[in-house]
Amino acid sequence: MTDITVNGIERHAVRDTTNTGYLYVMHKTKMLGRTTAVPTWVASHNAYMSWLLQLASDDNHSNDGLEKIGFLREVKRRSSRYDFSRGLCSLKTFANVFSWILVTGLTLALIYRPESPGPGCADFGLSRYSPAYNEIEYHDVVFKRGFGAHKDTYSQFQGWPTDEIDQLWDESYENGFSMHIDSATHDRLYNKTMHFPVHGYESTYVVGLDVFHQLHCLNRIRKAFYPRRYNNSMINPDGTIDWAKWMHINHCIESIRQSITCSSDVTANGFDWFPQTHYMRPRLDTVHRCRNFSRIKEFAFERFVPLNNLQSNVEADGKLVDYTGVFPDPEAQENWLIPSDWHHTVDEI
Repeated sequence: MTDITVNGIERHAVRDTTNTGYLYVMHKTKMLGRTTAVPTWVASHNAYMSWLLQLASDDNHSNDGLEKIGFLREVKRRSSRYDFSRGLCSLKTFANVFSWILVTGLTLALIYRPESPGPGCADFGLSRYSPAYNEIEYHDVVFKRGFGAHKDTYSQFQGWPTDEIDQLWDESYENGFSMHIDSATHDRLYNKTMHFPVHGYESTYVVGLDVFHQLHCLNRIRKAFYPRRYNNSMINPDGTIDWAKWMHINHCIESIRQSITCSSDVTANGFDWFPQTHYMRPRLDTVHRCRNFSRIKEFAFERFVPLNNLQSNVEADGKLVDYTGVFPDPEAQENWLIPSDWHHTVDEI
């Protein structure tokens, strides 16, 4: 608090402790033997010092007034330097805060970007870490409608089964079931795995990309429609339903359902109106933003190593041990054991 009395007016100046560069000025006026309160106002420091000089100059006819003028001018000069230094500090503080906000905002924008990735852009949001992440790129694909008598709407995987179609299906996934990865890649996996139980690959780890399992399951369902061609009928000679074959198909249907709902393609399909028949139908031959399957397939197939023996394991000492015929597989026995209430027949199909 600074107290100055000029021309019978008592001035009280209070420095603001919030460092905003303002002074809160209060003054009282003594008139007729009593003190009259004058409303408070806010002024900048330089403005306030000019105001004090003006008050002192009103009394400059006296030595006291001249002394006040000299004193206040020195205070103003020093205060100006202080305000300039404080202004630089404030500018630096603002620059630092602004830089932090900018970096934080850009980081959050990259993490939570809502737009779909463009062609050639990797996408890390749909899945947890995968060895194939760096191979992910997007491109636009027009889906085949594949419905009706017009075969030009079919894909090469459609139609009555032939050896050529069977080969296309098999080649789309067969070498994607098991591929080897190094320990650094394995350490980044959310779903851990085991060492590759094949000679020469014991120090690596074995994984399979889920897309190839889903294709295997879909092909299994496709073949179920042609039991004589593929000799995979679920119907036993006595008319009962084979539990193991039915269970495999049942598993595959559920696996594909989970995969479809997990990825949840939100491409909007429009509708067309046909005035000749007065019917509307969905337009299914639409453009979708897809991951480049060919690139993912090439990546996995290059690292493929066949699993010829499912009863081999790499032990803690790094040795590969073959357990064929040593122990029964309790899980397999449980999975393939016919439930006691299983009694379905061909008449229920």
